[in-house]
Amino acid sequence: MIDAIELPQPLSVAGPAERDRPVRVLLVEDEPAHVRIAQRAFESREPSPFQLLTASTVASARDAIAASKPDLVIADVILPDGRGIDLIPSMDARSYGVVIMTAQGDEATAVEALKRGALDYVVKSADSLVGLPEVAQRAIRVWEHIEARRTAEERLREEEGRLTAVLAAIPDLIFIVSRTGRFMDCRGGKRLFGADAAAEYVGRHLPDVVGADSLPALRASIDEVLATQEIRDVVFEMMHRGERRFVEARVAPYSEENVVAILHDVTDRHLISSRMTTLSEREREVLRMVAGGASNKQIAARLDLSIKTVEAHRSRLMKKLGAKNMAELMQLAMTVKEDL
Repeated sequence: MIDAIELPQPLSVAGPAERDRPVRVLLVEDEPAHVRIAQRAFESREPSPFQLLTASTVASARDAIAASKPDLVIADVILPDGRGIDLIPSMDARSYGVVIMTAQGDEATAVEALKRGALDYVVKSADSLVGLPEVAQRAIRVWEHIEARRTAEERLREEEGRLTAVLAAIPDLIFIVSRTGRFMDCRGGKRLFGADAAAEYVGRHLPDVVGADSLPALRASIDEVLATQEIRDVVFEMMHRGERRFVEARVAPYSEENVVAILHDVTDRHLISSRMTTLSEREREVLRMVAGGASNKQIAARLDLSIKTVEAHRSRLMKKLGAKNMAELMQLAMTVKEDL
């Protein structure tokens, strides 16, 4: 039993944060004399930033929490139907902070309370009961920081989730590559490189993936980007699941020791370009007009050829470029349009 004490003169204190309502504090204490001391202490703060609610058991405290949604719970550790520690919510369901009041010499309980998520603990005495408003202010400040950090972390996770979804939908492959040539991360490229591209590349090094003829130019580009902090473009050959691929890479600075490389698969264009060397000048002219959407009749009139000759040119173009039909030929023509 704590003896009655004389309260200090009323002290005006600022609220813990700008709010449109008082801070709701639920005091869970089964000793009426202790409750009265705490009530007088909170009432002595003018204007009071707090609304003090009280409960005397764990059960009544749970009812009060559900009904009033307090910002802070200050609970005695020993209550008639349980322990105040049981009012500490789980990490994933926290909507209020908790301060535990312990008896003198009960450090083990205080440590347990802090481990379970209590904001603070108070060794119960006459002075500490009078000082509960200051304890509440400190605890609310801590709680607001925790809530702000949790909100920021949730937003960050949401943003990361959206970014991950966007990157997964990008057909290009995105690498983070270190100065030493180690693949640090891999995103995107699902449509062209498969859903498990990251597992295939992360942790490997450039010589494991990049063709020997292309490796010096790629290493030089990485070194240059890190030295100048400027973007560079490079074309190189790489192996993907035993298959040779040709890619265009835009290499940009990512950090002091890493670059980000966005890889666009140009294997088809590379193969077509190599086949383009077998085309005659007339076949190139016909292919250029095919890329422009011209019909056989239009090509014949423009090049002063018969329609049969145009059809013969188209047939040879399909054979040389590996097109199975006219639709594929037009698609191939569009792919190499800039090279015609």
